[in-house]
Amino acid sequence: MQSTIRQGEESDLTSLYSVDRTAGVEPERKILIREAVLDKRCWVVEVGEEFVGYGIISHGFFGRSFLELIYINEPNRSNGYGPRLITFLEAHAKSPDVFTSTNESNSHMQYLLEKLGYERTGVINNLDPGDPEIVYFKRVE
Repeated sequence: MQSTIRQGEESDLTSLYSVDRTAGVEPERKILIREAVLDKRCWVVEVGEEFVGYGIISHGFFGRSFLELIYINEPNRSNGYGPRLITFLEAHAKSPDVFTSTNESNSHMQYLLEKLGYERTGVINNLDPGDPEIVYFKRVE
C-alpha cells in the first residue's frame, strides 16, 4: 500500500508515542517528539490511516541539517518506508549536506544509510555505554 509523508501535528502526539516503543519507556523521547512537532520538524509516515513511523530533522548541527531521528515501527521495517522518509527529509535540508548518526549496534540503519550514499564520518563514544554512535554525512546539493 502507498505511504504518505506529512508534517506532524499536535493532534498526532498520542499516535506518535504509541508507534514508537521507546517513547513508552523513555520520557525524554516523548519530550523530543513533542518539541519537534511544535517546531514543525517532525514528519509522519502513514499507510492509509495507520502511523508506521516518523522522522525528525534539525538545522543547528554546526550550521547543517541533521536527521535527528528516523523511526519505522518493527512490523513495517524493510518495506521501503525508511529510505523514502530519509530521501524526503533530505529534500527539506537547509544546508548542502546532511548529517545523521546511529548506534554501532544498529547494523540495519548503517546498511540503509550506506545504501543511500551516506559516508561514515566519525564516532562519538560515551553516549550509550558500550555502544558508540557512528556519525554519517551526505552531500545533497
